[in-house]
Amino acid sequence: MVAFLDTETTGLSFDDRILEIAVIGNGDEVLFHSLINPERPISQRIKALIGFSPEMVSNQPTLYELLASLRNILIEHGPVIIYNEKFDRRFFPADFWEGIETRCALDAFRKAAGNGGTLDTAARLAGHEWDGPAHRAITDARACRTVWYWCEERIKKMENLFHNRSAAEIAEMAFDAQRRMKAAEEEFDACKAKLIELARGAKLQINVPQVCRITISEPPKMSDKKSYLVNSEAFERLDLETRQRLIESEVIKERKKSDEPRAPTVRVSPL
Repeated sequence: MVAFLDTETTGLSFDDRILEIAVIGNGDEVLFHSLINPERPISQRIKALIGFSPEMVSNQPTLYELLASLRNILIEHGPVIIYNEKFDRRFFPADFWEGIETRCALDAFRKAAGNGGTLDTAARLAGHEWDGPAHRAITDARACRTVWYWCEERIKKMENLFHNRSAAEIAEMAFDAQRRMKAAEEEFDACKAKLIELARGAKLQINVPQVCRITISEPPKMSDKKSYLVNSEAFERLDLETRQRLIESEVIKERKKSDEPRAPTVRVSPL
């Protein structure tokens, strides 16, 4: 078994106090959750960051009233995973952690990603999907869980990849990866150029997953925003499937011969 713990506090100093504690298990089960009366004012920065007010916690139990039940849960479901373990541990009495095994998700992230970062940064890299606002104990504990399992999988892959390889071999692997990245960049640029060629002349947005987003817009002064004027010659250059889709959806009209041709605006940006 394993448990994931997160706390929200009145600040970052040693004399600050805990405002909220959550512990979740392997799945989505909440093993423990409570707001905490910190018995001290909440700073304006924390109020703005996590939306806590004195009224929310004034009638809640103090930390010392919850220590015994919380400790029993952590002993039963441990080891306990915490993002930035050293920070959270210091808000508890020193003897609270006796007999409780803790592990740091931030240390795991440093090993897996090569550098540290906030929980938000780690969760984004791990592909975590937030189910509530950040900087609340339950949602942050769930983000910690995602990061921990992502790190475990990534570290395992790294160990398998580099097992019994020398520094020189790993360096050559890095150079080879760099060469392949350069080739991929050149292929990416060629794809962008071809997509622009295919779409030029119409207000047409092409979504290519994991590649780029290309938007080609006709000049302004269109009377109907749902109808986009295209030069007949440019329209003929579009592939047959695209032309048929545009005609059936009635999003285009042929430009009148008397209209002065004007170049479209082309924007390309990575997704």
